[in-house]
Amino acid sequence: QRTASSVKEVETPKKKPNKKLHKKRGKTFTQTDYFRDLHFSSMTKIKKHRISLEPDRNYYLAAIASHEKVYYMGWILNRELGIHFVRSADFCTTRKSTNLFFPVFAWKDEYKMLSWHLISNRSEHGFFLDDLKNIDFLLHITPNPGAAFIDNLENKLKTIPVIYAFFPVDPQEYPMADSLQFD
Repeated sequence: QRTASSVKEVETPKKKPNKKLHKKRGKTFTQTDYFRDLHFSSMTKIKKHRISLEPDRNYYLAAIASHEKVYYMGWILNRELGIHFVRSADFCTTRKSTNLFFPVFAWKDEYKMLSWHLISNRSEHGFFLDDLKNIDFLLHITPNPGAAFIDNLENKLKTIPVIYAFFPVDPQEYPMADSLQFD
């Protein structure tokens, strides 16, 4: 028989918290809390890699001043240069939360492997190249055809009576021109 006096009550030892304490942000944490937080904080860190790409400037860009409509200019260039511009989708860009649409005529010269684009510099709400407000059209040829081809092209364009001014545009002076990416 057991009596109440003969049974010894034995307390089971409680788990003692880890004595090693760490301070983090003014609070005291146990070692297990510290490593748990360390594990989760390392999972949430995201490494950011920045890639800087130089724009592909392997194209020729020329500015044309003329008072003609864009479709008539396309027709004149077709007739005088022996090319075949056709109407393409408008080039769209956004400035100051306004969409600007610029008419585009395009032609792919499969023999010389060149892509030609005639872009209007004017839209209803602004200019594509704001610094060249007196320019009506941009002639964009990809890839750059070379000096001899460009000299021949410039001589032909100077003979067209509806073209009042024509000059090559340096893409480094007008970084907005780098956004003219077709196909």
